[in-house]
Amino acid sequence: MLPDLAAMSSTSFQITATTGAFPLEAGTIFTNTVEVNTTLLGDDPSNNVAETAATVFPLLYIHEIQGSGDSNTMPGAIVNIEAIVVGDFQDNDGDLFDTDLDGFYVQEELADYDNDKSTSEGLFVYAPGATDVAVGDLVCLTGEVGEYSDQTQLTLQGDLKICGHATLPAPVSLTLPVRDISDFERYEGMLVSFPQALVISEYYNYDRYNEVVLAEPFVDERPFQPSAYLDPTTEADAIDDAASLIARSRITLDDARSAQNPPLLRHPNGAPYALDNRFRGGDMVQDATGVLGQGFGIYRLQPTVAATYIEENPRPDASPAVGGSVQVGAFNVLNYFLTLDDGSDICGPNLDMECRGADTPQEFDRQRAKILAALEEIEADVFGLVELENTTGVTPTADLVAGLNDTLGAGTYAHIETGTIGGDAIKVGLIYKASTVTPLGDFVVLDDPAFLDPNNTGVPKNRAALVQTFQDNRSGETFTVVVNHLKSKGSDCGGAPDDDPVQGNCNLTRAMAADYLVDWLSTNPTGTGTGNNLIIGDLNAYDK
Repeated sequence: MLPDLAAMSSTSFQITATTGAFPLEAGTIFTNTVEVNTTLLGDDPSNNVAETAATVFPLLYIHEIQGSGDSNTMPGAIVNIEAIVVGDFQDNDGDLFDTDLDGFYVQEELADYDNDKSTSEGLFVYAPGATDVAVGDLVCLTGEVGEYSDQTQLTLQGDLKICGHATLPAPVSLTLPVRDISDFERYEGMLVSFPQALVISEYYNYDRYNEVVLAEPFVDERPFQPSAYLDPTTEADAIDDAASLIARSRITLDDARSAQNPPLLRHPNGAPYALDNRFRGGDMVQDATGVLGQGFGIYRLQPTVAATYIEENPRPDASPAVGGSVQVGAFNVLNYFLTLDDGSDICGPNLDMECRGADTPQEFDRQRAKILAALEEIEADVFGLVELENTTGVTPTADLVAGLNDTLGAGTYAHIETGTIGGDAIKVGLIYKASTVTPLGDFVVLDDPAFLDPNNTGVPKNRAALVQTFQDNRSGETFTVVVNHLKSKGSDCGGAPDDDPVQGNCNLTRAMAADYLVDWLSTNPTGTGTGNNLIIGDLNAYDK
């Protein structure tokens, strides 16, 4: 308890500030909660009513925290900042897409910028449960300096204070390609804009993470893997240069959410994605604007306003005419399981594997309806299906055929009954239109070790292939369909030379399996083929 100062002859105190490695600059502010312990001047130290002194933290500019390197200059330090909110991504604050990064981005006031172009003037404040802020608020806060997934951030200490409001800084205009990917670092946490028209080049993670990759167009098209137009065996240097250019010519448009499979997807134009507000690869996005963040190995644009969407690649009304009398299609049904995934290991040939499909009846009904609608619209004579449940006693092809025939008429489609194929939780399958083609002989499964694990890793990598010969009911000609699901690029195969920096992980495994498959087909494995072999399925490879 502090002494009764009014009853004392002297009220002068000496306070010693402890600032660690930081000098006490003009404008130093205290933390929100300060305990001051005092010693009366001239008094005997043995009569101290308390010990030590006030704790003081420095008020720093953001560029002092960021520095000019890849990471911050003072990990673990406690600092104070005063800055403008330029990206509000707090959880449960009522925005349409429920952004949930548990924090917000702040940027230094323009008058407080330094003259060093290599230092960023913005950063992320991780502040779960903090006072709700809004873009344009001038906030005063104390935080601990750190890095999360390569992004500099302050973790809020105590409460924050909205000190006023300020004019937002103009977004920094960026143009792709950058000279080096590290050039993005100087803008980390800052409001930026990409004024050029960028092509939607990739959207693999759109449904799961609402991410779209935007890139500078290559001759008005999406960038292709360099091996699609360069020969790796004779043009290795050119491939390296092209791969570098592609990497420097792209930015990921994110959605400021961490949750997977969000119920509402954000279209690049800022509105919810819907059947009447969709996009295709090859369409363009201009004036993409937001905060440049970093996470999970890449730089990301967390949008703050809508971009301009330009439709450049509309869906054709009909498939191109290619001739012929029989249509064959390959369709990845993305883990179509009749057995719901409740977390139990009850799927697979031995009923000891995790199920990979829908978690609820509602999810299953939605998946089934979408697959059937697509199959009905395509209405191919033969479909090779990929990622079907491979559980003993479960026949997903029969279920899909039943659904098709409910709409198209009894007996329209039939399926090849195979039982389980291989040892994985998923398999490939075949369905066909009985009025146009007829299966000849029995199906054959290619599950040789030299095909499943051609690089001798000790673990099967490719999935067993399904082979069936058909006869065209109109012409009498025969053809053999081979449905494949080769190893994906999602996990490695032990490093080089199998894992290729351009062709992706397990490139050698896929290439060796393809060679083996071609040689095997030349032996007429069904005993009824005439050399008209059609290799289809998910080959998980680029075109060259």
